[in-house]
Order: sequence, then structure tokens, then C-alpha cells
Amino acid sequence: MDIAPLAVVAVGILGARLSYPFMDRISAFVVLLLVIKAGYGILKDSMRSLLDASVDGETLDKIKDVIRIFPQVKEISSLHARNSGRFIFVTIDLGLSLKRLKDAHEIADSIEMEINARIPFVERVLIHYEPERKDYQRYAAGLTNREGEISEHFGGAPFIALWDKRVSDGVILHQEILENLFLDIEKGKGIRLAEFLVEKGLDILYTREDFEGKGPGYVFSDADVEVRRIDLKTLNDMIDLK
Repeated sequence: MDIAPLAVVAVGILGARLSYPFMDRISAFVVLLLVIKAGYGILKDSMRSLLDASVDGETLDKIKDVIRIFPQVKEISSLHARNSGRFIFVTIDLGLSLKRLKDAHEIADSIEMEINARIPFVERVLIHYEPERKDYQRYAAGLTNREGEISEHFGGAPFIALWDKRVSDGVILHQEILENLFLDIEKGKGIRLAEFLVEKGLDILYTREDFEGKGPGYVFSDADVEVRRIDLKTLNDMIDLK
């Protein structure tokens, strides 16, 4: 657009010098059209910026499609995108099926990079996220027997008690006793059992064993599972704990 008017004017001057005076008028008219077109584009972009105009539905759908690529996204609570000139500013509220803030932050960064890569003219993406929040917590403890005697060792416990307690009032929603499927493994039984409980969605483990420097401790720490050491003897005593 900067070069076109100069080229048209040059053609008009050349035509006038070659005894074609009408070329001067034609070039002036063409320049006028170019100026009007450029001015309209500037006015439109400025008005969109001043009015904080939202982007079109097709672009919003494309942004949603990018977000849904990530299986960790449980819910798109809100999505707003606005134009400022040719640039797009995006604000997103997400619910993530993750417990750890570190993991949620990494997913949010990945979503931002993917949107920038796939959607043209995106200047900034602001993502608010909430890790998964449950209305109950899942507890576990190793047992020596089904009667509820607490085991001294985690990996060597023949049974594992699992129970869900509602956060609001402490009511037990579910309780079961499982056999330790890894009891007969020679090495790494504690780590395998810890990984199994993490897959079960464990939040808090009660144990009489110290996990300092041990494999199960690292597994639970990495999964953001809280480990509480206790001196209690029976399962009923632990269930009554707050």
C-alpha cells in the first residue's frame, strides 16, 4: 500500500510527459481509491480495538478444538477472545483433572503454546486453571489381617484398607479391604503397591513405616499423596481420625 500510490503517480507523470494528459486524472483517481481503502482498514481496526470486539465464532471453535486435544482438560469453564487491531487476546478458565499445581501449570503452558502455533495473530493467551477438587478424600492403610490390625510394614502388608471420607462432614462413603497383589514379589513390592494406590486415586496414606529415602516415599511424593505416620493399632482407630 505504500508503494502502490507512488507507482500510480509515476505512471501518471510519465503519461502526461508522453502527451497523454488523461493519465494524470486516472492516476489521481486510483490514488484516491487506495487512500480510501487504506483509511477504511485503519478505521475498522481502530473501532474494533476501541469497542473491544469479540472474535468470530469460527475462531472460538478452533481455540476450543485445540484445548480439547489435551485429555487433562476436564472442563472449559469460560473462553473469551477479543480483537485489538489484527491481534487476538484470549482468556480461558479451565478445570483440570490434575491434583498437583505444578502439573496443572505445565499443561496450561502447553495449551498456550499450541494455541499460538495453530491460531494466527494470537498475541496473548491468559489461562486460569483449577486442579481437580473432590468432595471426598481417599485414604489407605496396610493391614496384617482382615480384622483391621495395622501392619508394621507397607509393602509386606497382606491386605490394604481403602476408604473414602466426605470432606464436609467426615462421613465414610465407601470402605473396602483389598489383598496385596504384590506381596510375593521379591523386589520392589513397596513401589509396585504405591503405584497401584496412586492409580486408585489415593489422597492420604496412614502407615507405621518410615518412608525416608525409600521408593514408596518417592512415588507418593511425586503423585502428591500425603503420607501420615501413626502409632495406632487398628483400622477403626484410623477411620475415626480427622
